[in-house]
This record gives sequence, structure tokens and C-alpha cells, in this order.
Amino acid sequence: MGGLNNLPSLHHDLLTNSGLERQIFGEAIAIGQISPGPNGLWVISPGLSHLWLLGSLLALIAIIIPPMLILPLEVVYHRI
Repeated sequence: MGGLNNLPSLHHDLLTNSGLERQIFGEAIAIGQISPGPNGLWVISPGLSHLWLLGSLLALIAIIIPPMLILPLEVVYHRI
């Protein structure tokens, strides 16, 4: 599964715990839908609205880290 399956839980967590505004969350989803590429890139937009460039870079790094950790493990797995 992929796409926006985790959107309800993210909506609840981000609006409740981080203080993200409903309008910014909606705009981030809209930007993610009209942007080319993977749907997960919508998280960069709220980062931009909170901490400007630093927030967007931190959000991008947070998206990139898990796949970058899995790739070396996948190479080792195929060698075994």
C-alpha cells in the first residue's frame, strides 16, 4: 500500500501535537497532489511554513533517511 493511507493518523497527530493549523495541512496535501513525484513529499510544505528553509530541509531529510538506511541492508540481504 502507498499513497495517503496514513493521512488520518497524520492529520490527528500533526493537528493535535504539533500545533499545525488545519489550513496549512490542507494546503500541504493540495501541493503534494499537484506536484510531480511521490505523494510523501507533501510533508515538506508544513516544514516550510513553520521553520522556513530549515523546516523544509529537516522534513526532506526525515523522508530520505529511512530508504537510505534500507538500501545497504537490501544489498547485504541479497548477498546472503
